[in-house]
Amino acid sequence: MNLIELSNFKKFDEINVDLNENGLSLISGVNNSGKTSLLHALAVWEYAKILLINYRGQQSLLEEYDVEKKGLGIAPESFSPISIPSLRYLWKDQRTIGSYQLKIKVGWKGAENRNLFLELAYTLNGNNFAIKKSDSNLSESDKIPTIAYLPPFGGMNENESWLSVADRRKLIGKGQAGSVIRNLLLDLHDAHESTIEEKKNELFPNKKRLKQADQQVLKGISTEWRQLKEILSEVFHVNLYVHDFDSQFHNFVSVDVIDLIKNPDTQEKERNNSSKRDLMVEGSGFLQWLSVFALALDKNNDVLLLDEPDAHLHSSLQSLLMEKLEKICEENNKQILMVSHSSDLIKLIDYQKVLHVEASKAEYLKNNEEKVLVLEGLGSKYFPLLDSMIEHKKVLLVENASDARILKSLCIKLGKVWPENIVEWVTNKKHKERKTLIVELNQKITQETGSHITAYSLRDLDDDNYNTTNSSLHDNGKDVQRDDSGQHVIMMYRTLRRREIENYLIVPEAISRYISNNCRNREIIKDVDAVRNYLANEHGLVVPETYKLSERASNTEALFIKDVKPVLDGINSHFRVKFDKEEYINSINSNEISEDLITIIDEIIDMCTTD
Repeated sequence: MNLIELSNFKKFDEINVDLNENGLSLISGVNNSGKTSLLHALAVWEYAKILLINYRGQQSLLEEYDVEKKGLGIAPESFSPISIPSLRYLWKDQRTIGSYQLKIKVGWKGAENRNLFLELAYTLNGNNFAIKKSDSNLSESDKIPTIAYLPPFGGMNENESWLSVADRRKLIGKGQAGSVIRNLLLDLHDAHESTIEEKKNELFPNKKRLKQADQQVLKGISTEWRQLKEILSEVFHVNLYVHDFDSQFHNFVSVDVIDLIKNPDTQEKERNNSSKRDLMVEGSGFLQWLSVFALALDKNNDVLLLDEPDAHLHSSLQSLLMEKLEKICEENNKQILMVSHSSDLIKLIDYQKVLHVEASKAEYLKNNEEKVLVLEGLGSKYFPLLDSMIEHKKVLLVENASDARILKSLCIKLGKVWPENIVEWVTNKKHKERKTLIVELNQKITQETGSHITAYSLRDLDDDNYNTTNSSLHDNGKDVQRDDSGQHVIMMYRTLRRREIENYLIVPEAISRYISNNCRNREIIKDVDAVRNYLANEHGLVVPETYKLSERASNTEALFIKDVKPVLDGINSHFRVKFDKEEYINSINSNEISEDLITIIDEIIDMCTTD
């Protein structure tokens, strides 16, 4: 597959996704971004495709088939490719409208590299549900890919009856993959037995008894069953034993697990038959792994959709899972779309294979820096910052965009020039988390450009102890972070000495000037004493003449620890003036700016003027 287009499906009004048509794609994104919705759309498309072929024939999917023909009516309770409480949940905002406005289009490469596509449409009016082809360029000779969907693993049954393909698909769609795992293994095993028998008749016709050399030839023939056994032997050191099944005599499919032990003489693994046990007693991680690879190795499936297949696995097994799946894609010509929240997997996989979903868009990452942002949970809205960061190499990390604007305005008040070569990055993460991000970005950018980056990380004090930051604003004794060589400073840790940057903006003289310029009511007293009385009487806030100094000993405690946003907001009602914080900053004179803010501004300018 190389294309998915959705209209009015679940989270998406419209979305167009260009897919890497070969190998494994890992779908990333924050919770509720629509990752699983992409898999669900493909599962719904596959199920509807099969129904149309079964009831209307292959011709109902072809380009020449009349789209005006009546759709195929389906009983809602029998349409079960995915687990949902009602079919209306397939529609965006559950608005079914009663026409064929829900559409799922899938594209792929056909013979002679021809781009093929099939779009299916769905309608739901009350309890009347119907599907039909809405667009297609298929001819009778074109092959349509087969898609298999595997949701997060569910528990297995004590006994498992033989099931038709339709019954298996229905149970898997309901999230009961554990209920069909023995059936999947039986199919793989029977296909293997059939292949070996065919090869035996082809290579050794009319031979009733095979020599040891002949048997070795047959043992060297690769089948999907043998690939599965090899994986289980390598990763879990076990083998599988599938009991004979004949529907005329047996009610249930049985599969046992057998431990493998190394023969000290031959160093080969041999079965420990005394360890034989029913598949059901194995752990959920092993069973999840088994269901994934049983479907991945099924030669009837061209595309495999995996929803968090790593959910029950240790991080070491997660990496092995992805490694083995990528190998299957390469050797068996498969395509796999895999949803995962695992940061370990995202770190390991090539960025070009990460399909990131956000804001009704799904695109592959363009470089390793974007992958770092995904790992940090920052999302694609930050991707455009990377170009500027690579160009300028200077970064200002602040908790709010207004913090940077305040610093820039005060910088101009001081008669200084705010750097144009700095990238402003808004994040509420702590210094430790910011360090992880900057270290990763610096490594990647240095590799690509040969130059390191430098970041100025500024955080509010909030409710932390005043003593965690000194007069130089070093955070808990931390001054700078250097790169691995120790030669380059890549990040400076700075924490305000006051609760927030607004605590430095309580300047009675400046407030008096602002309200005098903006309040036309002559009855309102606007002088400095009136402002000081408002601060003291309404908010218990006394501002001494030494308010600009960094040390608390020279100031009042409330000026440092009080949440002053209500103080600024209250100016509106008390002085009957519309108070705008950023406009107010223009009323602050250069000689009224606090020491800490001057320190920050000077350091930022210095950082941006040095290599």
